Amino acid sequence: MISDEDETPATDYIKKINTELLAGKCADILVLDGLPVDSYIEKGVLADISSIIKPLEKNGNLMSNILDNYEKDQNSLPC
Repeated sequence: MISDEDETPATDYIKKINTELLAGKCADILVLDGLPVDSYIEKGVLADISSIIKPLEKNGNLMSNILDNYEKDQNSLPC
């Protein structure tokens, strides 16, 4: 987590995350704000979890209006 007091440039954190992602050593869940999502999708780093999420949305356990913000686009499923 980057704090306001942290003097490490954000680019250093992004490089570290990229290295860990490509090595398969990163966290299972990430906040991707400001990260190159399309690049991660192209490299196969992100998993399609729609088979888990969509049933939760359909039965009302997860709200559609919140999930819509996490879809790549309206024609694709959450990443």
